[in-house]
Amino acid sequence: MHRQVVSVASLIEEARNLAEGLALKYRDTTFEVQMRPSQGDVLFVSDSDHLQTILRNLLGNAFKFADPSRPNSVVLHCEQRPEGLYLEVKDQGIGIPEAFQASIFDQFAQVQSDARRA
Repeated sequence: MHRQVVSVASLIEEARNLAEGLALKYRDTTFEVQMRPSQGDVLFVSDSDHLQTILRNLLGNAFKFADPSRPNSVVLHCEQRPEGLYLEVKDQGIGIPEAFQASIFDQFAQVQSDARRA
């Protein structure tokens, strides 16, 4: 683990750049960032590379696994809490089957390939 000081503003900027590129491919998906509190930049210590990989995967999946029967909206919620930085990615996608929810953050875990893809 390579811990370093990370800027929330730069993390959000990278997320917006990624979402802009994803929106070109997945045109029925909108992207929004919600940040609380909305005051200036916040710095925190984290493994920047690992955090960016996680955020890329979450955003990529939120765009990719959309429900084709309705428009998709992806929201990145970022909140400074007393215990640390809270990040959440929400979407209206197809979801993860309940049987796989307990293992999705295990290393190398992946939902079976028969999941519907948009």
